[in-house]
Amino acid sequence: LTFPARTGYDRRLMDYRQVGPCGRFGAVSAAFTLPTFRMTATTEGEQPVMIEVENLTKRYRDKVAVDGLTFTVSPGVVTGFLGPNGAGKSTTLRMIAALDVPTSGRVRVNGRDYRSSPAPMAELGLLLEAKAVHPGRPARDHLLAIGQTAGIGKARVNEVIELVGLGDVARKRVGGFSLGMAQRVGIAVALLGRPRTIV
Repeated sequence: LTFPARTGYDRRLMDYRQVGPCGRFGAVSAAFTLPTFRMTATTEGEQPVMIEVENLTKRYRDKVAVDGLTFTVSPGVVTGFLGPNGAGKSTTLRMIAALDVPTSGRVRVNGRDYRSSPAPMAELGLLLEAKAVHPGRPARDHLLAIGQTAGIGKARVNEVIELVGLGDVARKRVGGFSLGMAQRVGIAVALLGRPRTIV
């Protein structure tokens, strides 16, 4: 992925578009695009990077968390969910990442079922909870442990540490980090596998 030098955005350029059904859980289906922040694949012949959600529903007994949601995230566009607590945003993201199983419907990441990917960290980088790290573990050790599960070596770990600005604190325990620093650790994890899509 390539990132332009200008990564800010002008609110006047924000284009709101409806990507799913309205109704009780319609808050989940509002998305926005930031036209001045673009990401483009640079590998020739590569298939478009995207997320496809079709008729996605998640029920927990008698509670409906997500109801018939359908949308597509196109390549080169930053897309976000808008909605109050309990609208189903996190549940939808968890289903995209195959952390929750939909009651019905389908999710495809980069043209395939994410669960069938031979290299999941190369397909989808994910940050849902900033402090999902053992507080007694140094940031670098956390990244090394995750990297080992995917065959990612020390060189890439060191690269993402510098990329997110953790170089000076990488050997310190995450439990002493501010929320912002903990989020940097989470971003480093999301970038570790050089993913085609980031959530």
